[in-house]
Amino acid sequence: MDASIIIPTFNRRAVLQRCLECLCEQDYPPDRFEVVVVDDGSDGTDEMVARMQPPYEMRYFRTDSPRGCGPAKNVGAAQARGEILIFLDDDAFAPPWYVRQHCESHRQAGRPAIVDGPAVYVVGEEALRRPPLQSLKVRLMAALDFFGAPFVNVNASCRRDAFFAVGGFDDTFVKPYGWEDIELGFRLLKSGAARIRNRRAYVLHYRGGSRPSLAAEAKIRHQFGIGAAMFYAKHQAEEVKRLTNWKSALAINNFLNRTGLTGRITLDAALRLEASGSILFPLYRKLLLTHVYAEGILQGLRDWNLAPGA
Repeated sequence: MDASIIIPTFNRRAVLQRCLECLCEQDYPPDRFEVVVVDDGSDGTDEMVARMQPPYEMRYFRTDSPRGCGPAKNVGAAQARGEILIFLDDDAFAPPWYVRQHCESHRQAGRPAIVDGPAVYVVGEEALRRPPLQSLKVRLMAALDFFGAPFVNVNASCRRDAFFAVGGFDDTFVKPYGWEDIELGFRLLKSGAARIRNRRAYVLHYRGGSRPSLAAEAKIRHQFGIGAAMFYAKHQAEEVKRLTNWKSALAINNFLNRTGLTGRITLDAALRLEASGSILFPLYRKLLLTHVYAEGILQGLRDWNLAPGA
């Protein structure tokens, strides 16, 4: 078995179904890859999966209760039989050459590597019904995507032996939001793996029909800051600060505190500006999310008994 595609899922039957249907159209031989679905305690997903008859082998595993993305992917990796582990989110839609591109990148590397590709955002019901997988716009956006952190969960792969050699995903990242994927990529790179950015191995990242509320975004960003501090506490490397945009967030937060603007950059103030249609809202939104992210970092540093200048 060349590759195992590991997909964690939680209460996203319709989106997961489209994800699995896109994998039915792969130009890679279906007997040389498998799909491992890990249901993290959701309802009704097993019935949808059981109805499908894909050309590839699909195996389904269910956890007793939701544990988070990292632990779910560890479950999938433990069950996988492929030499290459491809990690794909349940809201990511892959073009027909997706599996082939990941596998070819690993073969060409000639040594352990992490392979990641762009995730082009799409929104709305039409994107779910008919994903524009091969549109000129999507291809161009993927071709021009030269950035991105290594090993973002939505679209990344590594060799199975390399994954287990570094211990897989760190389950302790479940509570503080985020960074478990990039932290794994950091460990893989430290172990000597090469990084390959294959812009042909892109996916469409479906975001539904609307953006989360600003209050929800602020809560996530604060948790993300706590996770960034945990990432740093684990490794205490300057590279972690670069990966998490640590220094710029704290610098902006210090400026807001020194100038007394912190008291004005609040959720209530931003919501009032949003409701009024003010042209200042985008700026307020960005400053607010940067502030709560920085405050999350500072809280995390306190939790792990580290000084801000560590």
